[in-house]
Amino acid sequence: MNQEPIAIIGINFRFSQADNPEMFWHLLTNKVDAIKQCNRHLDNSSLKMYGGFIDDIDKFDAAFFNISHDEACLMSPQQRLLLESTWLALEDAGIIPQNIAGSDTSLFVSTGGNNYFSLMNNHHKSSFSATTENNTAMAANRISNYFDFHGASLFIDTACSSSLVAIHQACQSLWLGESSLALAGGANLILADGDFTAFTDGGMIASDGRCKVFDANADGYVQGEGVAMIVLKPLSDALKNGDRIYGQIIATQINHNGKSNTLTSPNLKAQVSLLERVYRQDKINPDTINYLETHAVGTTIGDALELKAIGKVLTKNRPLDNPLKVGSVKTNIRHTENVSGMASLIKTLFCLQSKTLVPNLHFISPNPAIKFDKFKIKV
Repeated sequence: MNQEPIAIIGINFRFSQADNPEMFWHLLTNKVDAIKQCNRHLDNSSLKMYGGFIDDIDKFDAAFFNISHDEACLMSPQQRLLLESTWLALEDAGIIPQNIAGSDTSLFVSTGGNNYFSLMNNHHKSSFSATTENNTAMAANRISNYFDFHGASLFIDTACSSSLVAIHQACQSLWLGESSLALAGGANLILADGDFTAFTDGGMIASDGRCKVFDANADGYVQGEGVAMIVLKPLSDALKNGDRIYGQIIATQINHNGKSNTLTSPNLKAQVSLLERVYRQDKINPDTINYLETHAVGTTIGDALELKAIGKVLTKNRPLDNPLKVGSVKTNIRHTENVSGMASLIKTLFCLQSKTLVPNLHFISPNPAIKFDKFKIKV
């Protein structure tokens, strides 16, 4: 299927120790490990919770968005971050919000767990208004309401793939002509220690707080926070308008594992099928790909299976002297869960802009389960 590329014309984000493009690029190119300890309001004072946390999540200019102080206090901080990020992404794209009010602009967003509502319940501050303010659908609808967007307004929850599925849906909306401008994004905050404790007890969290992607000592992932928003439009419209173009999206695909060993286990055949379809969709020769930003989080089996799928599709006829380069932004900012795909995309765009590949941290001894030489893959 031939379809016009989608231009990425605006970006805004916040990750651990990276509140703007300059800070993020410095972090990526200088091997910065953005880990920190979180001391917000842990129920267990003896618990040391390390991860990729962002600062000042309680700061919000409610008056700027015509929101009362009382209403802002009831709103999920993830919704506040998304409102701010949407405004700043449009600003980055050179779009005056009033000029697109009433337009067919569409919005697709995701958020992490709804810990804020639980915290209010614990402090006996729950109310009907609090229920509405923390409803996940409101993460999208509040933004569309404020900016007067009349296109699709959808909350996406597909766990760690949420922000990438949001991008896929945004592109589909543009390709189908349902909208002429689309935004996709997500926010993830860790506001209570319950999930961290459960994941640690389940053996999912790395013992040393590092995402040791592709390494023999990989023993789990580490949680991270973030917010990100991108602005999309058809390439021809972006060129006609003289927009700054960060990059182009040529093709997107989504699928599901189907039946696997467990509900959360990856499926090699499903990953191979997805890769084959997305390159076939736009007749892209996989052997021409020079770099691939992976989902890899630092689990021995999951990372190995992902690279095996990549090797089966992208390195069949690749020359030995031109291995496929791979990396994972999670080694810098940790696994931002539902926003992780957005973080990967933004890192890749910056690498393209600078024509520079950045270091992958904590890679010392290659995971023996990954056949790097066989698949002609280089970290």
